[in-house]
Amino acid sequence: MSDDQNHNRPLEEELNEFPNYEMNPKKADEIYENVLNTARQMDIKDQRRNTMNKVAVALTSVAAVIVIAFASINMFDQVFTNELNESSSTAENSADDGGFDASSEDSTNTNEDSSSDNADTPELSDEEIIKQQADEVINHIAQKNTEDLSKMVHEEKGLLFSPYVNISEQAQVFNLEQVDNFLNDSKTYTWGTQDGSGKPIELTPADYFEEYIYDRDYKNADEVLYDENKTRGTMKNNINEVFPNSKVVEYYIEPSEEGGMDWNSLNLVFQENSEGEWKLVAIVHDQWTI
Repeated sequence: MSDDQNHNRPLEEELNEFPNYEMNPKKADEIYENVLNTARQMDIKDQRRNTMNKVAVALTSVAAVIVIAFASINMFDQVFTNELNESSSTAENSADDGGFDASSEDSTNTNEDSSSDNADTPELSDEEIIKQQADEVINHIAQKNTEDLSKMVHEEKGLLFSPYVNISEQAQVFNLEQVDNFLNDSKTYTWGTQDGSGKPIELTPADYFEEYIYDRDYKNADEVLYDENKTRGTMKNNINEVFPNSKVVEYYIEPSEEGGMDWNSLNLVFQENSEGEWKLVAIVHDQWTI
């Protein structure tokens, strides 16, 4: 057969000449299953893509809401601040024009309360103040508390010590620091002269304390006299001459029997300082003398 004849043969005949082929059923099922799996995977990807798109849209919406909310808050805050400033300005102008002033009312109420408290607490008289201070001095002496005692002493005049109510020129005067250190001072001082013998009273501060300051229980005195300056023996009392305008509180211990000579007293002398405060200036001992 020539080439032209072969070329003209019908296509159908050529196809019929191909060998017959039958696909294995198992193979066909496998191909079918693969096609289905591929389709499912493509569908899942489409679903995921759709879900992601929805999530993105939702997040965008939430972000927009948040932005709008912050903007609204800022606007509200600005408006509120402006209104508050306007209200404050109006209140200040009103106060300047003679309007109501809350701070002024509070101040007035405070002053009224303070005045009421002062009215409820009457001011103490000089006598009451001095008696209270004298009792404090006696307590400090009884406890040998020279530190607190020194705080009650006159800052400029110091504290004078006299063994008798007739104060001599030999009387010792201690400053505040010396009073504080009184019982620790080992130096011997001359405090005056003994009644009768005329011998000098030479003692350390600690010894003088035992013989001429707290020689009796003055904290439990039989009498406490305010500014009477009694002369109990033969010796002249010159406290007011040495300390003019002073106030004296006397702690008196009675004799063991009527007319006895074993009585004693301790006189605490106070004068005002430059600030008008009553301060201790002298501790004057008294006893029976010849």
